[in-house]
Amino acid sequence: MHKSKILWTLLVLSSPVFAHEEDEHKPVLSTESKSASVSPATLAGLKETYMRSIEPIFEAKCYDCHSDKTHYPWYYKIPGVKQYIDSDIAEAREHLDLSKGFPFVSKHEIDHDLEDIGDEVGEGEMPPKAYTFIHRDTKLSPEERQTILNWVKTSRDAIKTDAMPK
Repeated sequence: MHKSKILWTLLVLSSPVFAHEEDEHKPVLSTESKSASVSPATLAGLKETYMRSIEPIFEAKCYDCHSDKTHYPWYYKIPGVKQYIDSDIAEAREHLDLSKGFPFVSKHEIDHDLEDIGDEVGEGEMPPKAYTFIHRDTKLSPEERQTILNWVKTSRDAIKTDAMPK
């Protein structure tokens, strides 16, 4: 009886690790291949704006899950919680890794990354409510949210203009 309880507990606690096992996984695109469709001048402008206006927000609100600069909470070492957090972080970084700056490490082109960020931030999905409930300082202020959305729009417009035939 005791062994079966332990086995069931381990099974339940390890389930997040296998949650997305069947998802189709595309390879991560290199920064060079992502940047190839954008002129160096446009890319430099986007990077400069990102570093000045957006990166400080992302560092404070997004890096714990979307970078290799995670600050683990005090409860991280609790068995089961550690596996759940590690799984969430791995999934977050698989979708979008902010560690190396702009353009981000991901499986998509720059414009697609920007569209995803705009959708998630615009719909209030990022940072997730379950995370901001515990970590209140990671909730985006209305000003931060608008700054990100404005940056996404102007960046996507610049990429589209840059891609137009001259």
